[in-house]
Order: sequence, then C-alpha cells, then structure tokens
Amino acid sequence: MDLRNGVLSRFPPKANRIPKMNRITDKIFCVYPRLVPSCVQTMLGGVFAISGISKVINLMDFGRRLVEALPIFSDNVLTLLAIIIIGSELMIGICLFTQRFVSTALLSSACLLSIFSIFSIFEFIVPTKGGCGCFGIIAIDDLSPGVLIIRNLLLLGLGWFGYFSHSRLCKN
Repeated sequence: MDLRNGVLSRFPPKANRIPKMNRITDKIFCVYPRLVPSCVQTMLGGVFAISGISKVINLMDFGRRLVEALPIFSDNVLTLLAIIIIGSELMIGICLFTQRFVSTALLSSACLLSIFSIFSIFEFIVPTKGGCGCFGIIAIDDLSPGVLIIRNLLLLGLGWFGYFSHSRLCKN
C-alpha cells in the first residue's frame, strides 16, 4: 500500500519498482554486484603496474624500442613520450589497485590501450623494425602484430566493461 497525493494505491510508484532482469550483465551483477568489476579493475591494475615497473627497470631497452618503432620523431619527443607512457601506466595501475579515481583510471586505460591498438594496427599494415614494447616484459617479442591487436582489443574491452560496470554501480 502506498499513500501518494492523498490517494491510497496498491502499486508503488514506478521509480521504486524492481526492473526486470533482461540482460546477462543484470544477472551477473545481481549475484555479486561488486565482485566482477573489482576483479576486472584489479586485473587491469596489475597489467598496467607490472608493465610500468618493467619499463622503469629496463628503461634503456624501452627507449631503444621506441627509437626503432618511431624513427620519424626526435630523441627529445621520444624521451617525453616514454616518460608519459611509463607515468600513465604506473598511475593507472596504482589508481585501480587502491580503488581511487577508478572512473578516471579506467577511461585513461581505455585511451592508452586505444593508442597501443592503433600503433599495433599501423605496425600490422606497415611493418617496422620492432615493436614499441608497450607492455614491457608482458609483451612477448615473437608475437605477431595480429596477436598484439587481439590482446590490446581484449584489454580494451575489459577496460570499457570495467568503466561501464563501475559507473553503473556508482549510480545505484
């Protein structure tokens, strides 16, 4: 029973009705509403953190790979690009691990993975001397550009899934 506007009604207002579960994601989120997005965020955070740390450890190798992959840019631009990539990966990994600024970190990861995917597609079309080493020690040197594209797109899909599931949970 609901008393609204002075009228007794048997049905609650539409805003309070429970929506039907008509999507697979609704079923997943009803069982464990925060488990799936947290696992995705932790996994992506681990990928980015390990990637950033491995680039810091092997900084000369990462710089060499960038010079080989992007010979059209000057050394100053490539140094700045290397610092931006490493810093971005470390910050994204830290933010996703600590559950701080999750929406921003997931959007940043999607942007960074999009850039990596575009580079992999470019490398697939116009082969270069070597890959950029975009994932540090996670990147296996003997992977073909097609496999790299698929890996980047899978991680990009996980990033978007994490972002939309996080934004959906924040609304509730």
